[in-house]
Amino acid sequence: MNTEKSQLTITSINNNGGDASFFSHQDYLLNGSPERFLSEQISAENFRFRTSHAEYASSFHVAGDPTLLLILSGTLRIILRSGESRDFSAGEMFIANDYLKPGIEFNKNLHGHRAQVVNNQALKALHLKLEKRSFKPQARQE
Repeated sequence: MNTEKSQLTITSINNNGGDASFFSHQDYLLNGSPERFLSEQISAENFRFRTSHAEYASSFHVAGDPTLLLILSGTLRIILRSGESRDFSAGEMFIANDYLKPGIEFNKNLHGHRAQVVNNQALKALHLKLEKRSFKPQARQE
């Protein structure tokens, strides 16, 4: 059996457990053939469906646990404290993985990202919790 390799790159929001959030990328190796490439199995805790109205905008917050968000319809803009932003539309995904280590308190001027639905269309998404952290983050959504 001839196995080929490919790679899938997913945008991720990270912060090293206490720094300002930043965009990065996570690469996943895929094996198979051009007809079907698959990654290794990745454990997940649970999933939730989400809808947000067209005017939705959050305050700055961090992710509690690493969560893959798959946009089903609409566009969600993720905005970092630096002002950098990225838009994710139907069929796109990203991983929210910015969190606070135990003992670090949420700093409203440093930590987190915020989300905003754009283009005057409601959002539908799937939240897939990838793992549960062994500690509870200190951050609270304002």
